[in-house]
Amino acid sequence: MLHQPAPIDGSLLTVDRATLMVKVADAGTEAQLVMTVRTATVTTRTLTLPAGAHLGSVKIAGAEYPMAKDATELRLPFQPGVSEVSIEWKQDDGLQAVYAAPSISLGGAAVNVRLAIDFVDESDRVLLWTGGSAAGPIVWLWAWFAALALLAMVLGRAPGVPLRPWKWLVLGLGFGAGLIPLIATWFLLVAWRPALVRRVTSDHAYNALQVGLALLTVSVLIVILATGKELLTSPVWTHVDNWNDDGGLLSWYADRVADATPDAWIVSVPASLWRALWVLWALWVVWQSIGWGRWARRTIGEGGWLRISPLPAEYPDTVDDADAPPAVDESTRA
Repeated sequence: MLHQPAPIDGSLLTVDRATLMVKVADAGTEAQLVMTVRTATVTTRTLTLPAGAHLGSVKIAGAEYPMAKDATELRLPFQPGVSEVSIEWKQDDGLQAVYAAPSISLGGAAVNVRLAIDFVDESDRVLLWTGGSAAGPIVWLWAWFAALALLAMVLGRAPGVPLRPWKWLVLGLGFGAGLIPLIATWFLLVAWRPALVRRVTSDHAYNALQVGLALLTVSVLIVILATGKELLTSPVWTHVDNWNDDGGLLSWYADRVADATPDAWIVSVPASLWRALWVLWALWVVWQSIGWGRWARRTIGEGGWLRISPLPAEYPDTVDDADAPPAVDESTRA
């Protein structure tokens, strides 16, 4: 015997997409929430903005819906079908050392929810850490520092090199991953030069070793100068891997939320403070380079800068008449 199954209550309203765009400046925050809402009948949904929000405009299906400027609970009416919703507002709280993005209550479940944060040009900040309740950007700066610390411990054990592990770490902070092998190679080759010289069997090989060290030294000097200039003048980048590459915006994404947009927070410092730290790093490198240069000059110059083989002695084929012994007159002999 067949029975008709009991009906299951379904949702009369579905949020298919929700994007919260936040522009952060020192003076305040501008935000816009854009949603795609699908309804099966006439219904309403209440959205809740953060406390202290100054409402700008509310548009539903392209038509502006009037509301009080200080309203934070927005009761939105919807007609059957698909509607585009756009809500704009401002907040007084601006960029801080630890910035928490506004969280908006959507009044129910939603899918494909994205939060995008834009630091406007006036707020020159350096990102140090990010976090949130959804998948978002990752700052790899600290992972790079940890890997660099392990490398510094290994290089610090190299015999003959005048750098302890902490000096290797500080020195490597300013260089990229592609330049550290060059710097480390120079220090190691200079330290190993006495052993290499003992294996040299000819003057040509010795001179080739010296010329190679000289060229490598010039390359290292060029790299250090170029790196110092870049750290002090170029835009700061802290190895931020964005979840969704969206024109430089920091994006968080959740495929489904129960009520509110994802939480997100950002730790940052002024770029001027960051550059001041690199100025100190550059001064430290210059000071240390004095001692490293003396060590390298003494080590590379040991045994002579170059070996020049003496030219073979040349003997004349004829004897000069002035140096020839006097001739003996045979007629005067007894």
